[in-house]
Amino acid sequence: MVHHNAAKFRKEGIDPTMMEKLDKMFMNTIATGDHAWTPSSGVLPSDSSHTDTIQVESTTDSD
Repeated sequence: MVHHNAAKFRKEGIDPTMMEKLDKMFMNTIATGDHAWTPSSGVLPSDSSHTDTIQVESTTDSD
């Protein structure tokens, strides 16, 4: 299923300014345990619709 408003990103990609903002927002974000996955693992992630969302604390100052 493809959301009609998101389909444009397949051809156009993300604006470089937005990509820079996303990089800054998520540069210290990691997943561990059941939520961690890398393409090199060789195993597809399980269905994420049944996972719980957890809140984590930042390890950096927010100045």
